[in-house]
Amino acid sequence: MRTLRPRLLLILGLSLATAAPAEEAKPTDRAALLALPGSGFEVSDPTARARLALELVDHLADPDPALRDGVAFTGLSTWLRAGALDPATRQTLAERLLPRVEAAEDAAGFGRSFAALALSEVARADRLDPRLPAEPRQRLIAAAEAFLLTTRDYRGFDDQAGWRHAVAHGADLALQLGLHPATTADETRRLVTALASQVAPAAHAYVHTEPDRLARAVFFLHARGQLDAAFWDDWFAALAAPAPLGSWAAAFESTAGLARRHNLVAFLHALGFAARVNPGAPSDALARWSQRELERLERGGQ
Repeated sequence: MRTLRPRLLLILGLSLATAAPAEEAKPTDRAALLALPGSGFEVSDPTARARLALELVDHLADPDPALRDGVAFTGLSTWLRAGALDPATRQTLAERLLPRVEAAEDAAGFGRSFAALALSEVARADRLDPRLPAEPRQRLIAAAEAFLLTTRDYRGFDDQAGWRHAVAHGADLALQLGLHPATTADETRRLVTALASQVAPAAHAYVHTEPDRLARAVFFLHARGQLDAAFWDDWFAALAAPAPLGSWAAAFESTAGLARRHNLVAFLHALGFAARVNPGAPSDALARWSQRELERLERGGQ
């Protein structure tokens, strides 16, 4: 039987045989999980690490930010970015996270949002080392698209509850999937269109960096060069159209109009800044489109 070093056994409260059936594994207790960051998430036995990674999925909805964000998400991200989880475990993670991303919004606001964020890390690992079969990868695209189109929970950070941040997490998922080498032009179009749906909601004025995360995703998906200038020209024009307002001048007559205007301006500035600090022909085009719509908006354009 291979075991972890005594210090890690104390941290994890585990004594695992590599041949032990999965159903015999006991859930790690809360105190042991909360001790994981102090060890740098060091788990030397690959079987123990894989089992623990799958266990952490269930803690992504925990109301305690120390466990949800500090342990469950950070642990998964740490191992995925280090290449410390094998392809089979990565695929199982995708299979367990997908239904949570596809589900309706949960009242607490943690589970669906953090499942999307964790899935973005799985997607990132797969774009760097593609192993997912076509069907689950395509299901990830559909889930990211639907997540962005249906998200209406705009809660960001709370001093007691920590982060929810569904829009930003959805943007991160779209970004990683859009950069995958197997993602087609049509799939990129769907992701970019879904991102547009969250750029300027009227229900909420963004204050938790959502425009920056949306702009980052759009910037990198544009940089792939899969979609032509005509698409992007239409995309920006539709994005910045004032409808259902008669003009952007009317935005100053309602809180919903002001929220939409605020969100759109923040996004266009963030995207234009990203383009200017990354010079080149693709970025120059993005900067022109962003500036064009800002100028139209300032004029109260129809």
